[in-house]
Amino acid sequence: MNLRIDSIFHAVGSGGTSAGLVMGKEIYNMEADIYGIHVCNDSDYFTKRIQNIISETKEAYHLDAPAKPSKINIR
Repeated sequence: MNLRIDSIFHAVGSGGTSAGLVMGKEIYNMEADIYGIHVCNDSDYFTKRIQNIISETKEAYHLDAPAKPSKINIR
């Protein structure tokens, strides 16, 4: 099966799923765009929250995944 995924949409309530998806995108060089739809708070809050989760995860597991803020798309 030739399946090409070009976008992933998901709900954002804590930021953990978003952080994992963004890190996975970078680690595995995925081309799909990832969009989080916040269910509480706002985009700015979750962009910062997700950046913090990514930083903490990279530090805890000694990862080099770049996970740039520009890859975080919260709507």
